[in-house]
Amino acid sequence: MNVTFGDDTRGCGVLLRTDEALDCGYMIRLEPGRQRLVFDRWPRKGDVPFEVGLERPVALTPGVACRLDIVIDGTVCEVYVDDTVAMSARLYDHREGGMGAVRERRQRKLRSRIA
Repeated sequence: MNVTFGDDTRGCGVLLRTDEALDCGYMIRLEPGRQRLVFDRWPRKGDVPFEVGLERPVALTPGVACRLDIVIDGTVCEVYVDDTVAMSARLYDHREGGMGAVRERRQRKLRSRIA
């Protein structure tokens, strides 16, 4: 999928294996202000902003589309950004659920579960 964001975007990404209420699941998130790709889960232990060790630097420019490829095979999740940055994670805790999109602006958050 191609992802484009504006100057006011703090983060955007894809929700994976979420429940109906969006209380449990995983998130692949692009953070333009920090120039990084992160893997997150919730609920998460402690007061950390994402899964420690699952962060990759990536060049992100507002208004310029980047390609985000996500491959899931069982519990393995691989993420590629523009065929230049790769990250892998395991999806042990949540094996079923829907997917959706998320975008966080400086003033508000939008989370949407697709199915």
